[in-house]
Amino acid sequence: MTTIFGIDPGVSGGIAIIDDYLRAAHPMPIIKSGSATFIDGGAIRKLIMGYKDSMVFLERAQAMPKQGVVSMFNYGVNFGFLKGMLDTLQRPVELVRPADWHRDVCKGYPGNKPKEKALAACISLFPDVELKATPRSRKPHDGMVDALLIAEYGRRRLGGSK
Repeated sequence: MTTIFGIDPGVSGGIAIIDDYLRAAHPMPIIKSGSATFIDGGAIRKLIMGYKDSMVFLERAQAMPKQGVVSMFNYGVNFGFLKGMLDTLQRPVELVRPADWHRDVCKGYPGNKPKEKALAACISLFPDVELKATPRSRKPHDGMVDALLIAEYGRRRLGGSK
């Protein structure tokens, strides 16, 4: 099976891996410099380069309601950085609209809000994956949940079995 990466590109996003032996999710690796926060490209490169036969499903950047101009700009910069890095690493990338992966993977799961449905789907599909960013975290990390579901969407698109 091809190793599938799912990436939620925000600094509060995540990166997930699915293959025959591994199902894992990590918070987006970041570097803080003063008041600025950047994606740690070196950490992502090291993770992805560890897998020869891989496919990346990257959530497409788009404007979000009630999101400020600065945060939307930063999200777009992170998306462009990741897309450029993946192209440089010569990894095949499929851009995925949030509505597409959510409709496919979260269909039929309980919840009134998209995040509730996503968490319910993720817990059902990946019961053994730790969804908290750190041992001290109290609740599941939204970026890790989304990244796992993006990877699951990719697995389904490639015709893989669980």
